[in-house]
Amino acid sequence: MLFILSVPSALKARLLHTSTLLLYTPSFEHFGIVPLEAMLARTPVLAATTGGPTETVVNAETGWLRPVEDIARWTDVMEKVLTSLSSRDLQAIGEAGHRRAVELFSKRKMAERLVDAMDRAQEVSEAKRPGILPVSGVVLYNVFGLMVGVALALLYLGRKG
Repeated sequence: MLFILSVPSALKARLLHTSTLLLYTPSFEHFGIVPLEAMLARTPVLAATTGGPTETVVNAETGWLRPVEDIARWTDVMEKVLTSLSSRDLQAIGEAGHRRAVELFSKRKMAERLVDAMDRAQEVSEAKRPGILPVSGVVLYNVFGLMVGVALALLYLGRKG
């Protein structure tokens, strides 16, 4: 086993494209780009059942999701991948992962989702926006308060002078 820190992009791409399985063990990872990178490289993923991988990995379709603390279940998947599944089965899982990554998490899809979310937020904001009368009342109140403040300041300054 070899651990490499700060893997250069070219090496990472080569490793992902030539790997049989990606193990992704972080618990409660907020999103986790690594499983998606593996899926784009058509590499099946074995990941934790918490956090981001539950959104990206489809159990038994694009890879497997297992509880981090259940070592036996992780071992079963690894053994199955290395000894029981045919290269055709692994290729099908890899293709399913690639399709999912492109269809749901490409730059274009993510941009579309962001625009949709912003549109929904705007609609909510407009629905909650008060009508003109309450707003004008607040403006008049503030202008009146400012005028009173200026008048008091002038009176105070007039007394001193």
